[in-house]
Amino acid sequence: IAAPVMASVDGSVTGILSINSMPFLKFNQEGVKMVSLLADWCGSSILNARIHEDTKAKLILDELLDAYTHEYLDSRLREEFSRCSRYHLKLSLLCMRLPDIPAHYFDAPDDLLVAFSMTLNETTRNMDLLFITDVEGEFVLVLPNTPIEGAQVVRENIRKTFKNVYMAKLKDTDINLNIRIGISEYEDEMQYHEDLLAKAKEAIPHA
Repeated sequence: IAAPVMASVDGSVTGILSINSMPFLKFNQEGVKMVSLLADWCGSSILNARIHEDTKAKLILDELLDAYTHEYLDSRLREEFSRCSRYHLKLSLLCMRLPDIPAHYFDAPDDLLVAFSMTLNETTRNMDLLFITDVEGEFVLVLPNTPIEGAQVVRENIRKTFKNVYMAKLKDTDINLNIRIGISEYEDEMQYHEDLLAKAKEAIPHA
């Protein structure tokens, strides 16, 4: 007996539940109903799992900025910090604050944030982790397996790319586009992942 497993909202078939062997006397209407019920259960379980994953992804990812949310920053930074401590790896962190430019200088209110997010995604590696924080215009970039010298190179690349590519979006070219960036590196005396973030925030130059 083969029964379709439908695990999508539109009712399309995701897979097939196949019973390859069963007693001949069980091969009756009740047996077919039982297989159908099992297929329904499978489909419901898979669909619920997919909905859960989609919901979870939306909770940790800001789709507009293509960056992880500040709610996810704490748990993920703790994970990277623990891995770095356990295996003696390099770990650097950039905390970045955008210039305070009035929204009327852009065509849309989120132009500056979107432009900067695109810059970061263009100038960083797939393994790097980009987060927004609960501070307006502030981003955190976690750089696994990266010493502070590498983080300094990343900082300069970000500044140059943002100025060169997105200056045209401004209606007034006299506006200051300097991004304030603080850098920190994992140190053996650090006990908590918050220490890494706090040090980067303290290193941000004053406006």
